[in-house]
Amino acid sequence: MLFQKRVDRAMKYSKDKAEENKGKVNPGEREEEFLSSSLEKGDLPALIISALLVFLPAAMIVVLIMCFIGMMPAFF
Repeated sequence: MLFQKRVDRAMKYSKDKAEENKGKVNPGEREEEFLSSSLEKGDLPALIISALLVFLPAAMIVVLIMCFIGMMPAFF
């Protein structure tokens, strides 16, 4: 591998940090801390609006296709 020494050093560092922090932090506490630190004030409404803008049109298209297929026997 091209950077094998760097990869080995990074893996050793990660292993040492994991052993050092073993038992110190509750996993749920760390996840809650991450979520609270990563989201800013207006991020949650923005995430919800963007999800609606992405998924709502796709869902509407699927529903229209299903309605069209369901009404086909009435026309034939």
